Amino acid sequence: MQLKTFRPNKKVLGKKLDNEWVFLNLENGVYYGLNETGSLIWEALSAKEDLEAAIERLQEIFQVERATIEKDLKRFLKDIKKEGLAEIESLPA
Repeated sequence: MQLKTFRPNKKVLGKKLDNEWVFLNLENGVYYGLNETGSLIWEALSAKEDLEAAIERLQEIFQVERATIEKDLKRFLKDIKKEGLAEIESLPA
C-alpha cells in the first residue's frame, strides 16, 4: 500500500482530548471521534510519517499480523475520506 497524499481537510476542526482525536466537519456540522488506534494512525499520517513506519509501529503495539494492520488501515483511510476529514490519494499498486 502506497499513500501519495494525506492532508487533513481545512474545513475540519480537530482537537486531541487525552489519547483520542475529535473533529467537527464545518461543511456538514457532524462531529467525529477517533479511538486510540485511529488517533495513532491520524497522527502518524498528519506528521508525514512514512506509512511503512506507521504500519510497523502499529504491529509492535498491537501484536497482530501485517495483513490485519493493512486491511484496517485501508478501511480507516476509506472512512475518513468518505466523511471528508482528509484528502487522500493512493499510488497505483
